Amino acid sequence: MDNNKLSRSDRNKEQPKTMKKTTKNKKKKISGKRVFWTLFFTCAFAIFCALAGYLYITVNGERLLQANKDKLTVHETSKVFDRNGNLMGELSLQKSDPVQSEDIPKLLKEAFVATEDKRCPDDQPVQGSMVIMNQESGALVALLGGRDYTRGGYSRVTNSRRQPGSAFKPIVSYAPALESGKFDMYSSLSNKKQCFGSYCPGNLHGYSDTIGMAEAIQKSENIPAVWLLNQIGVNTGFKFAESLGIQLTEDDKNLAMALGGISKGTNTLEMAQAYSAFANGGKMNEAYAIKKIVDSDEKPVYEHKDSAKKVMSENTAYQMTEMMKKVVEDGTGRKARIDRPVAGKTGTTQSGYTGVKSNRDVWFVGYTPELTAAVWMGYDKPDKTHLLHNSSPLAASFWGKVMEQVVKDFPQKEFPVPDKVKDQEPVKEPEQDQNQGHVSGLSADYNIDTQTVTLGWNGVDSGNAQYRIYRKESSEANYSLILDGVTSTTAQDMGALPGMTYEYYVTAYFPDSSTESDPSNTVQITIDTPPDEQTPPDQNNGDNGQDGNGNPDNGNTDNGQGGDNGDMGNGNGNDNGNNGNWNDGGPGNSGNGNGNGNGGSNDNNGSGHGGGANNGNGGSSGDTTGDSGTGTITPPENGGTTDNGSSDGTGSSDGTTFQNPGDSSSGSTGTVTTP
Repeated sequence: MDNNKLSRSDRNKEQPKTMKKTTKNKKKKISGKRVFWTLFFTCAFAIFCALAGYLYITVNGERLLQANKDKLTVHETSKVFDRNGNLMGELSLQKSDPVQSEDIPKLLKEAFVATEDKRCPDDQPVQGSMVIMNQESGALVALLGGRDYTRGGYSRVTNSRRQPGSAFKPIVSYAPALESGKFDMYSSLSNKKQCFGSYCPGNLHGYSDTIGMAEAIQKSENIPAVWLLNQIGVNTGFKFAESLGIQLTEDDKNLAMALGGISKGTNTLEMAQAYSAFANGGKMNEAYAIKKIVDSDEKPVYEHKDSAKKVMSENTAYQMTEMMKKVVEDGTGRKARIDRPVAGKTGTTQSGYTGVKSNRDVWFVGYTPELTAAVWMGYDKPDKTHLLHNSSPLAASFWGKVMEQVVKDFPQKEFPVPDKVKDQEPVKEPEQDQNQGHVSGLSADYNIDTQTVTLGWNGVDSGNAQYRIYRKESSEANYSLILDGVTSTTAQDMGALPGMTYEYYVTAYFPDSSTESDPSNTVQITIDTPPDEQTPPDQNNGDNGQDGNGNPDNGNTDNGQGGDNGDMGNGNGNDNGNNGNWNDGGPGNSGNGNGNGNGGSNDNNGSGHGGGANNGNGGSSGDTTGDSGTGTITPPENGGTTDNGSSDGTGSSDGTTFQNPGDSSSGSTGTVTTP
């Protein structure tokens, strides 16, 4: 049988395999329907992911921005502004090759300098206001309500009321004193360091027994103004200021008013109007801005009528003008000088913060024979970070630059002179010998043992001359008066500190004429720091004393020296006595002091000397009791009260420091109106 021939059963068995193989080799066809659904689901998934991401960023984006804000750096384009603050153009951030400074246009450099504050803006700029008026009619010539003032905006001319500082002295002290007839421009005023009850003002330029009224205004000294108001009476100054149009309250009736300490403050409109009376021979015109109003038929509905009011005598106004001319010629208002006669007064109010020397407000109020103007500068909302680093010369300079241009449109005149003054012959001041008015040959020497600077000089040929010693430390800008009323040609400065460099000069003061000579030559001296040494033990020669802690010191003749160590500090004491029994002890403070400690006596025989100097906090006293004795206490460097011992040789130095506001004034706190 042919093997190739398959049986029916064999064929039946192989047939499924063939069919199965045929099925496996069959290819799937790609249909359009399959492609459509694939693309559809792909796009749907992509849209879903996009929406999810968008929703995530929207919901969490703000949180992510705040969390990473400090990591972002945004570089803005550099902007160029004109002087009015209008944007002139922007510079792109495209990098380019560096250029030399001389290749940059000069105008572009100046634009960047002029707009530096625009590129680094402050939250509030320095503001100011100015009023210019015609004193002869009261007409307002110009008003400036602020640096960016617009019509209908906030005007500091009337809405902002600030403390006037020393600019208030002529209104409330000097002018009413002249008007009383008890004083004139040549009167001598008290300039001693003093308190008026609980009110203790201070001077910036030192102290003296007396000072001329004109010099007090020129230097803007505080004590003479307060002393003068106290002499004429607070009520007199109060009423005089009100007659000049200044708004005051009953709370202002105190001596702080002499230095501008008024509760409501004032503004440039009131100050210009008040000073216009000095410029107009004692007559004050109320300031006005509208001269006439007419209707459509040219009929006048309103017309201003001049109503000058006499508020002071012509002679008082003349004397005030003469004294305030010196303020501009050689005083605190020198920056206001222009090519016309000018009289005026500066004013400054201090920061009010302890240890901060910046100022809140600066003023200058002045007038020419043609116009009167007042300037104020400061911050609307002053605080520790918004204070002026300049003083009143800033306002005086602004006043001068503006008025120099304004007065060009007015014919030049001179200040009015009363007929009584014209008829009087000028009083010739006595001529002084050149040697009489000049101190020379000043020298200085430091004694490391006594820790004092000894000064010596050639005196003047005048029997009643007194000498004033001025000093400044190398880091200070101005000299300060440290000793006054010195009658000899030598003096000692016990307030010099080791490691510091000082400069000194001396002047002669003549009480009869209330004049002060030119400064002498200046000397400079550096105080060497002493080497650290151990304090030697207490040694007494010729006595039976113990360790200087207050135990009895008995001896027949006691000429020894005791170096005494107090319980808590260091003290050096010397005692000299004849046939005396002494208790010698050294007081101790938490700091260091040099002095004669506390000396008590157990016997009334002998004489003694006690002296002490206290630099810093604390005090020292020296007591010696005997048939005769003297005690001298040297005052501390920075103010303080001194007590020259009586016959029992006692004295004290309390180291109290008083405020020296100088040209500025600080009295009762007033309310400041701000936007």
